[in-house]
Amino acid sequence: MLRLALDGVPTSIDTDKVLVAARACDNVKDIHHWHIWAMSTTENAFTAHVVIDDLSKMEATKQEIKEKLATFGITHATLEFEDSSYRCTDIGVV
Repeated sequence: MLRLALDGVPTSIDTDKVLVAARACDNVKDIHHWHIWAMSTTENAFTAHVVIDDLSKMEATKQEIKEKLATFGITHATLEFEDSSYRCTDIGVV
């Protein structure tokens, strides 16, 4: 329960595997400024900045990422999309 109270990553989730899977999605160049935490004892969440090649494919990319996240038990995702030519000021922040 302490991990839940502190918004810690659930022990059942391997963050490296989650990030590898999400970064492997079509149109994804990179993912940064991410966070994974338990919203409750049964629901996990993910937030991230997602750099993509083609903004016109954003909805399809979002759906693919959410499907991959669901395989890790992450059912709630908030994704901020960025064009690959944009330089995010939050890079380096995890």
